[in-house]
Amino acid sequence: MEAARQGGGQGLHRRQPIEAHKTLGKPALFSDDVGYTALLLQGRYPQKHMKNGLGRELCLFERKSGTAHVTEADAFGR
Repeated sequence: MEAARQGGGQGLHRRQPIEAHKTLGKPALFSDDVGYTALLLQGRYPQKHMKNGLGRELCLFERKSGTAHVTEADAFGR
């Protein structure tokens, strides 16, 4: 799991719109029939208009293709 949006793990973290992130909980490993691993990240939005606000993102890593899909997930856990 190497490059962001083409892999996962540390590489995935490099291209996140949030910075100084941490992983919330443990990865959710779906069965091989589904083929995804889900990871929830939390960090700070560095953009000036976001005023260093706290944010969350959900990453779905497709193990077969090595592709990561990332979306904003601020509503999770609130």
